[in-house]
Amino acid sequence: MRSFFFFVCFYFIRGFFFFVYLCFIRGFFFFFFYFCFIRSFFFFFFFCFIRCFFFFFFFCFIRVFFFFFYFCFIRCFFFFFYFCFIRGFFFFFYFCFIRGFFFFFYFCFIRGFFFFF
Repeated sequence: MRSFFFFVCFYFIRGFFFFVYLCFIRGFFFFFFYFCFIRSFFFFFFFCFIRCFFFFFFFCFIRVFFFFFYFCFIRCFFFFFYFCFIRGFFFFFYFCFIRGFFFFFYFCFIRGFFFFF
């Protein structure tokens, strides 16, 4: 009777709790909770949220900002600076000042001086 009670207590109760521990507690909380919930959530969070956010941030914000900055600000500024300021200034300087001065000097001073004398 003692051996039967020892068998029941030792093998059945211990086996039942190992079964409950291995299959339910460890299986549920480790395999289900870790592999299905925590890992899936963090893989979802990493692959879907963080990567998509940074790809969105890189492709949509940074690239668009720098393309906007390059195409709209830098290129337009330097084209404006080149076409309106440098070319305009030197064409103005050439056509209005240098040519005007030398035509004025030629027509009014040299020709007038030699025509007067």
